[in-house]
Parts: sequence; structure tokens; C-alpha cells
Amino acid sequence: MNIKKQLHALGLAPRPHWSQNFLHDERVVERMVRAAQLSKQDIVLEIGTGLGILTQALSQAVARVISFDVDGKLLEKVSSHFADLSNVEWVSMDFLKYDLKSLKERFPVIKVVSNLPYHISTEVLFRFLEERSGVSSMTFMLQKEVGRRIAAVANTKAYGVLSIFSQVYADIEICFDIAPGCFYPRPRVCSSVLHFKVKPTLPFASAAEEKRFKKIVKTAFGHRRKILRHALLELSFTEPMLNHLIHKGYDLCRRPESFSVVEWMRLNREIQSVEK
Repeated sequence: MNIKKQLHALGLAPRPHWSQNFLHDERVVERMVRAAQLSKQDIVLEIGTGLGILTQALSQAVARVISFDVDGKLLEKVSSHFADLSNVEWVSMDFLKYDLKSLKERFPVIKVVSNLPYHISTEVLFRFLEERSGVSSMTFMLQKEVGRRIAAVANTKAYGVLSIFSQVYADIEICFDIAPGCFYPRPRVCSSVLHFKVKPTLPFASAAEEKRFKKIVKTAFGHRRKILRHALLELSFTEPMLNHLIHKGYDLCRRPESFSVVEWMRLNREIQSVEK
């Protein structure tokens, strides 16, 4: 695909403030569709239509595609170019302002497959994790560095809040990396495709437990070099509460990045028992 000629023919130019780096390598698209593990019965949501190369491939693999793009002029041109794709619904708006409930009322189960605009990638990811009901899987193309942070394990530099919150709600696989030359204009960074299989059961017993978990983790990693004890004191934990955790075997002198996702979950449940 000669991306420059296509853009010129459509009277369009990339808009950097919308992170418009258009994917043009069809081999990457084929690999991404395979990584998404789709079936002919699936309903797929795409954020960032771009020039429609992924949209077209998805339309051939699933029952229906709902494709969002904030660039109304681009979407008008692309939807006209692909007017024969009868199973694609084109939506011209900022996806972050879209009410997902209305989509879930129409389709009880959806999958998400997107080459996400870099500047909103983590925001989109967190939104789906928070509103994960009815979302069975997500396959995202992201900055490679962001992908490594999402999949990072404890005791590594990349491990942090993004890693923990992502892995609590989904099983994550890094599928493959993509070179800058597969896009126009070329981004300054490499990209990666990640597949998220959303966990079917809620990892928390209540909304209050989930809220506490997020608050503790965010506070702890807000002072990454401090030990866990200092983070808990900042959250107004009393000495008797801290002593209870020590008695239960928790080393409060460890730093937050040394706790695995499972350990954070266990710690949160133990804290809940202390607060009762």
C-alpha cells in the first residue's frame, strides 16, 4: 500500500496531535487478526480507524465491526472508500466520551481490536478494565515500552501500577513487535501487539475492596523508593494494624516493586480483615 498516494488521493494529511501514524503493512494486520483469536460470530470494537486497513481485515473475520475515529473528515473519506463493507458501523466521535453501556445493550459480548492512538492508549485500556463486563478480550497495538510495562513482573524496573492493574483483570500475552517502518509517518518508537484475555470472575469481593486495593497500590508506587511501611503510615494505618500484618508474615520493609500481583491481592485482603 502506497500510503502517501492514498492520503493525497483522499485529500488528507496525518495529524500529529491525534497520534495519526497510519499502519500500512498488511502482514502486520494479518498477524494482529490472528492474535485476536476471532470467530465469525464475534462483534468487534475498533478505536482509531485510521485508513481502514485493519477495519477491512476485521470485517472479513467477524460478524460486525464498530469502528471509532475522532477525525470526522478522515472517517468520512475512509467510510466512503469502504462503502461495500456492509458489516462495519462507522462512528465519528471521541471514544473516551462514548457511553459503553449503549453498546453493551445491543451486544452482550464484544471483543476489542485496535491500533490505539499512542496519546490515549493507557486511558482506553483503563476504561475497558474498569468497564470490563461484556468484554471477553482485547488485542491492542501499543508503544513497545507501554506494552512491556503492562506485562512486567515484580522486581523489574518496568513493573508498577500499570502492570498490577492490568494483570489483576486480565491474562496478558505479548504477541509480537512492530518496527516503525510499518507506519506512516514513522513513529520514533517501536510498537507491540498485546492480547488481553479478560478474567471471567471479579478479583474483588466488593467495590469497597477494589477501591482500597487501587488506593494502596497507587500510594505505595507514588513513593517507589520508600518501603511499604511508609506508604501504609501515609494511609493512616496505626501501629497495631502494622504489627498485625507483620505477625501475619508481611515484611513491611520491602519496597512496593518487590510484591507480585498475587502478593498485593493477599495483602489487600489481610488489610480488609484488620479494618473490620
